[in-house]
Amino acid sequence: MKNTVMIITLGLVLSLSACKKDNVTPIDSSNKSMSELNVSSGFDWKTTSEISLTLTGYANSTAEILNSNGDLIQKVFLKKNEPFTSRIALPKATKSLKLSYLGQTVEVEVSGTNVSYIFN
Repeated sequence: MKNTVMIITLGLVLSLSACKKDNVTPIDSSNKSMSELNVSSGFDWKTTSEISLTLTGYANSTAEILNSNGDLIQKVFLKKNEPFTSRIALPKATKSLKLSYLGQTVEVEVSGTNVSYIFN
């Protein structure tokens, strides 16, 4: 009997201490249409930007254009000492590209709309 009273008391204390009211902030449920939003007229809605990439190699071979994580964007064939130009759409957040050519990998900064690199 003593154990039963103690178990019931313990269960009651635990159940009462577990009940706690959460402080919930109400969510604004008023839906606005796109025309009701206050957006600057100069705001750029695009999430990508297009760049012109020019590569020049010292031998006939393929080159790989990779993002900063090493994921392949494009593979191109470079002819000896002839510039190769390609237009690439990149996420706006892209700050650099990795270029791989004949065993060498370099990182080039992406700023503006034109990127150029000459492999030596």
